[in-house]
Amino acid sequence: MKAFKLLAIFAVLVLTMGTAMAAADDYPSKPVKLIVPFPPGGSLDLQARLFASLSSPEFSQTFFISNVGGAGGAVGAAEVARSKKDGYTLLVSNVATGTYKPLSEKLPYNMSSFIPICQISASPAIFAVNGASPYKTLADLIAKAKAAPNTVKYSTAGVYSAGHVPTVQFAEKAKVSLLHIPYDGGNPAMAALLGNHVDLNVNFPGIFSSPIKGGQIRPLAVASSKRLKAFPELKTLKEQGIDVEAYHWISILAPAGTPDAVVAKLRQACKKIIAKAEFDKGMAKLSDESEYMDGPEFAAYWKKESAQIETLFKNTKMQ
Repeated sequence: MKAFKLLAIFAVLVLTMGTAMAAADDYPSKPVKLIVPFPPGGSLDLQARLFASLSSPEFSQTFFISNVGGAGGAVGAAEVARSKKDGYTLLVSNVATGTYKPLSEKLPYNMSSFIPICQISASPAIFAVNGASPYKTLADLIAKAKAAPNTVKYSTAGVYSAGHVPTVQFAEKAKVSLLHIPYDGGNPAMAALLGNHVDLNVNFPGIFSSPIKGGQIRPLAVASSKRLKAFPELKTLKEQGIDVEAYHWISILAPAGTPDAVVAKLRQACKKIIAKAEFDKGMAKLSDESEYMDGPEFAAYWKKESAQIETLFKNTKMQ
C-alpha cells in the first residue's frame, strides 16, 4: 500500500513537472500583463508604456499595461505577488513600492515575493529650491538649517515616499534637522515648492526638467555618482561633501515561483527592448535616461540597498 502511495505521488510530481516544462517551452502564447501599481500619467506609468510599446518584435507577444493603484503601490504589488506563477502577470515596481514600503509597513509581500527580471531606469534624486529662494547653493541651505534647526521646510508626496527617504539620508549625512511637510501626492508637493510655501523639494529629472529650464526652480545638487547629461553644471552631493546616492529605480518583477525557463525568456526580451534606439529616444523625451540591469545584477543591488535603508529607518525618526 505504501509503495502504491509513493508511486502515485511520484506520478503526480512527474506530471506536474512535465506540464510546467511544456508551458515554459510554449511561453509566451498570449499577451503579458504589466501591472503598474499607480494611476496613469506618472513617470513609472510612462516608462512602462514606452517599454510595452516596443515589446512585440522582440517577444512574439505584446506586453500590455494594467493600472492597479492604491496604498502607495502596495495594492498592485500584492496582486502580482499572489498571481499565478506563469509569467503572464508582472509588476513594474519602483523604489518606494519595492524597498521603502515593505521595510516600513506590514504588507502581504516583501522582496522574497518576487524575482527581478530587469531594471529599466534609475533616476537620481535632485535637490531643488524655488527660483526666487534666498538659497543660491547647497551650502547656503545647510548653513541655515544648522543655524535654525527645523525651520527649513521640505515637501514630499508623503512619509516613506520616493522623495522623503533621500531627504532623510541627506539630513543625516549633513547633520541637519529639516521640517518635513508631507502632502497627499507628488503634484501638491511640487506645487508647494513652485508656490514658495516650502524651501526644498527632492524629485527626479522627469519631474524637474521643465521647471529647471524655465527658471521656476533652482537645483542645488543631484544624488548620483556622476553629473547628469541634461544638467552638466549641477554638482553631485558627493562633490559637495555629502556622501549620498539615491535613485528612483524602475524595474520589472515576476512573482516568486515563476519557472526558470520563463524568467530567462523575459530577461532576454527585456535586454533587447531596452537596447533599442527607440527606447533611448523615448526616455529622452521623458527627460530621463535608461539604466539597464539584468535580473541577477539588480537582485544584488536591491538586497544591498534594502540593507542600507533598513539601517536608516532604525537609526532615524521617519516622520
